[in-house]
Amino acid sequence: RGSHSVSMQQLCLAFCVFVSQQVLANPNKKYQHSKRMFNIDCGAEYNTNRGTIRHPLSGGCYLNNEACTWIIRATTHIQITFSSFDVEANYDYLNLEDGEIMGSPLLGRFTGSSVPSPVYTSTHAAHLIFTSDGSVNGTGFELHWEPLGCVEPFVSIGDFCYYFSYSNNVSRNWKEARTYCHIFGDTDLAVFDKAPEDYRKIFQYLSDNGVIHNYLHVGAFDEHSDGSWKFVDSRLVDMAAPYWGHKEPVNHDTDLNHACLFHEDSDFDYRWKMGDCRDGDSYFICQQDIVSIT
Repeated sequence: RGSHSVSMQQLCLAFCVFVSQQVLANPNKKYQHSKRMFNIDCGAEYNTNRGTIRHPLSGGCYLNNEACTWIIRATTHIQITFSSFDVEANYDYLNLEDGEIMGSPLLGRFTGSSVPSPVYTSTHAAHLIFTSDGSVNGTGFELHWEPLGCVEPFVSIGDFCYYFSYSNNVSRNWKEARTYCHIFGDTDLAVFDKAPEDYRKIFQYLSDNGVIHNYLHVGAFDEHSDGSWKFVDSRLVDMAAPYWGHKEPVNHDTDLNHACLFHEDSDFDYRWKMGDCRDGDSYFICQQDIVSIT
């Protein structure tokens, strides 16, 4: 169908013809070669944080009408990186799902000969399904997976890593807190626009660790004191729930207003506030992406 170069088609055709000829020439080897052609290496389950999947394992080309399933179970989020990929475009597919159960959210559906970009799970498992049709084969694919997580002093909450400066008794004003976060690399004061669900998980973490009646700098500010609040990644802040406390924000006539997380006794929850934390030193929260753990 023109989805592979001539040389690739010839390679796969030659491989299949060679096996078939050997089976016909020596009936005593029929079981051995039939076993290879039916491909017993099609699919597996892994319970490890690192590993490699190569299909087909024996080299050459995968077979027609395959339906292979691999399940990866790890103890943390995982990164899946492809080192090679060659399947018949628009007819043979590798589906990668976010979870060990078939039908989990789809992370990617891959076909053709372009090597896919790295894929990151939001769970501790991945489900891979490869299917091929009745004609034209490729050399398949090879991928590697490794754990993703947080490196101390960061802790994993939801989809990101967070550092709580109270754990080291470090307090700064808002600008100094940002500078402190930058020491850790691609890190800034915590924002919640990328993962709003992390917001309540952070509440629970603070509550579990007895952090109440303390202000914590977070990554939201109003640079010109005009009510246009932004996160430090330049996205606009939602001025409604769940962020702001009662009657907040109260903008002050300064060059820079910024927000602090504080414990609001009225509903035993955390909200953002202007005021007491504006110029003084406070604890703060830094945020970074989960990283590959070597």
